[in-house]
Amino acid sequence: VLWPDSSKEASAAPLNTAVVAKGNILNSVTGSGSVSAIHSESIRTKEAGEVDQVMVAKGDVVKKGDVLITFVPNDLSDKMKEAEKTLATLKTTLEDKQENYKTLAMNNATEDELASAKTAIEKAESDIIDQQESIATIEEDMLPPDPLTAPIDGTITAVNITDGEQAQKRW
Repeated sequence: VLWPDSSKEASAAPLNTAVVAKGNILNSVTGSGSVSAIHSESIRTKEAGEVDQVMVAKGDVVKKGDVLITFVPNDLSDKMKEAEKTLATLKTTLEDKQENYKTLAMNNATEDELASAKTAIEKAESDIIDQQESIATIEEDMLPPDPLTAPIDGTITAVNITDGEQAQKRW
């Protein structure tokens, strides 16, 4: 059995102490990595045309359906003027053929002459209808292409076209 030496005093173990103060505890974590979007989409025009106005810039936040780009209407005014002149000429031609038919009928023309005059009138009427359809097509072609809209909600990361630039048709 072992007994402590009574001639020696026991010494206490050393203690570490600190002054307590009120404050914030800050913890931080740092790291590196890459971030990528869950959904991203490249947007291309479906129709060719001159860009009237780019409505967005890099960094803009857009909602699905927001207009991104508008287009300039096609200038077909010269073509329209020519088509309208042609229509006026065709109407005058029809009136002349109708007058010719009346004259033939009043002067006891043969059945063949009247039938021929009537066929000419029908042809002139058909030509007028065709020309009116042509004018309607020109009017449709004068409308600007539909604006380019955002297909999804998101942030614009790049804009690769400017006002006045020619957009190419892409699929």
